[in-house]
Amino acid sequence: AFNPYIPDRAAREKERARLRLKVNTGRVSCIWLQLGSDLQLLADGLSFVRALPAVRENRIRIYGSIFVPSKRLIANMRFRPWSGVYLSDEYLFSVPAAEEITARILQQYAAAAVEVLVETAVVSAADWDAVQRLVRRAESLEASTSPLTGPPAKRIRATAQSDLHTGAPRSQEPEDSERGAATAVHGAASSSPEVEAGHLPSLESTEAGHTDSSECQTSITENAPVKEMRQHVFSAAAAQAMNTQTDAAPAAAAAEPSGASDSGKTLLVWFRAFDLRLSDHAPLAVAARAGGPVVCAFVWPRQRGRWGVHGAQEAWLRSSLARLDSALRAIGSRLILRCAPSELTSGFKPGSETSLSEDSRAEADLIGGNGRLGGGLGEGLERDAIQGFVPPPPTSTDGENNALVAAEAASVAAEMLSLANECDACEVLWHRSYEPDEERVERAVSAALHASGRRVREMPGRLLYEPHTVNLSGGFNGGHWGTLMPFLRACERQGPPPPLPLPPPTSLPPPANWPASLALEGLCLAPRPVRADGTAARDWATELLAYWDVSEEKAREQMELFVHAGGLQGYETRRSRADVKGTVSTLSPYLRFGQLSPRQLYHAVKGSPLPRELKKTFSRRLHWRDLAYFHLSAFPDMPSFPIRRHYAAHAWIGDSAALRRWQRGQTGFPIVDASMRCLYATGWLHQSLRMVVASFLVEYLGINWTKGAEWFHDTLVDADVGINSMMWQNAGRSGIDQWNFVLSPESGSQDPSGAFCRTWLPELAKLPTKQL
Repeated sequence: AFNPYIPDRAAREKERARLRLKVNTGRVSCIWLQLGSDLQLLADGLSFVRALPAVRENRIRIYGSIFVPSKRLIANMRFRPWSGVYLSDEYLFSVPAAEEITARILQQYAAAAVEVLVETAVVSAADWDAVQRLVRRAESLEASTSPLTGPPAKRIRATAQSDLHTGAPRSQEPEDSERGAATAVHGAASSSPEVEAGHLPSLESTEAGHTDSSECQTSITENAPVKEMRQHVFSAAAAQAMNTQTDAAPAAAAAEPSGASDSGKTLLVWFRAFDLRLSDHAPLAVAARAGGPVVCAFVWPRQRGRWGVHGAQEAWLRSSLARLDSALRAIGSRLILRCAPSELTSGFKPGSETSLSEDSRAEADLIGGNGRLGGGLGEGLERDAIQGFVPPPPTSTDGENNALVAAEAASVAAEMLSLANECDACEVLWHRSYEPDEERVERAVSAALHASGRRVREMPGRLLYEPHTVNLSGGFNGGHWGTLMPFLRACERQGPPPPLPLPPPTSLPPPANWPASLALEGLCLAPRPVRADGTAARDWATELLAYWDVSEEKAREQMELFVHAGGLQGYETRRSRADVKGTVSTLSPYLRFGQLSPRQLYHAVKGSPLPRELKKTFSRRLHWRDLAYFHLSAFPDMPSFPIRRHYAAHAWIGDSAALRRWQRGQTGFPIVDASMRCLYATGWLHQSLRMVVASFLVEYLGINWTKGAEWFHDTLVDADVGINSMMWQNAGRSGIDQWNFVLSPESGSQDPSGAFCRTWLPELAKLPTKQL
């Protein structure tokens, strides 16, 4: 990828230096020009690209992205511009102005033999007509108006990236129509006419309104890059495309795995900290059906961003990995465990929660390889080249976290590349994340693997709906934008409900030789603390896990018990009670780490014979979960910065002693203290009590909600960046659905019998209930 539109000269030169570094590896087959609107910068960038020896020698193809301008596109880019996409005020002034600029970009692309890719969804006759108008406009421009003159273009082809909005697994094999192939704008590639220099192909012979991507042929070679876009869709047409294709994507992929030509070659499945299961695991199902060897791996980054897996989550993760490995061994496979980086960054120790110094950050940027386990980065890739694959952070005020995530992305990309080399994997598959930090890691991994000539497939599976596919209209629509009911209706408008879960594989073909793997202890997850005198402190992780059975089997058992043994039936009337067991499902940790998929729970509840009135509220809980990630996709900095920006100026009370008492359960308010002690001991807290203690911290103690969010993230085993951030934003009054109430710590409605307080406050156990 190359961005010629960067306005700052120094940053632009750095971008060019990065491209030279990549091209000089000898592994680059395509250069992708990113989106923008400055015609002169584009002309300069094209001149630079065409001067590269590999381009002059026709060893590298050039692709260029465009938008099809529309009112919705312009409104979206004004309201929430994409990081790294530089659109001028002139472009954003009106649709005609944007079309004029786009036509001149197309003219430059034609003159420079750049193949055009339309990144806006093209799924209807109206969309197709808009593309035709742009091409005709470009053809009508005089050749002399172009600021760039270059060698004749042998063939200029425009493609529409219809697969960007299908929800299907992403792949580097656009010829596979099951995954939403990139379609040729002018029709089948086999009949594509040769065109004269500086002219675009005619579209007159193309059948307008053709939208069936399964019948389209690609005009991109097998190694053509497919740019990843995770933003909100720009049109109702794109949402309609999702309606018809998203639901079947994982099942279709499992039934018709790609890469048939690579039958017998190794596929690498990258397990994440949110999909630690065998059932309803699309990447695993695809790999199992492919017929070749399968390697399952988990990479633990020693350096993680602030919102990565920490604290109580590490304890759950440790147990989850052990159970997953046992489950894989039962079907003839195993879980390969690796750390990233394999060689420690200077000044950094495993398990350290301190930030990197400036010198260490610079060194972390260059981390790569697999120094302890063997392997290396692979042919043509140097260790310092890995950092070039790390994407820039989204607009954010959290520079410290950005540095940590950049180090994580570089090290995980290097380790995944090393592992792929070691097992000679032809393709790597994984479930995509929707957390901004994790998305940066994924993009770095994807870029590193692509540069090594491997295919990559990211697949949906963490949520019921892809956040960028939900077409949520503005204004009041039975509720304000971003609140539950409008979001729920927008999801339901997408058509059929989520498909049935996939079954687990019954066997996985092993590789001829297993790649090296660390023992679970080598990951140093939730290590036992050591006192200053060297003696071992309390083993909090083991004590915490005593409250849980961390396994996929237990997740299914707990789900069935809740749905069919009275829990769901009484949920409508008893869900606020914390003093009675079984009033809530306690499935949140299993959903967080993926021992249970959202589709499994969705269909279990949907299939219950109970009347709708008894299960409607619980049914909406999974949509709350999706809503949280919709918010996170719209506001990537919501874990630490107010969505309602003016709340950043709110004056909070910086009482560290009061915060510490709240954390330790020593405020003097029984329900608050019992809740905080329960949270620390078990890693979990009833939803009603979470709201009580959050309201107490913000409204009674006047402490910044971000302090509560950080503490919850460290102490909850089900700490989920989207859900945790949404709740705390609303508690702090800065969220989309800000709380318009204050929960009293004295009402006793969550613990009318006093049983909960007596359990966690034994010193008060003998008090009368009314005193609790």
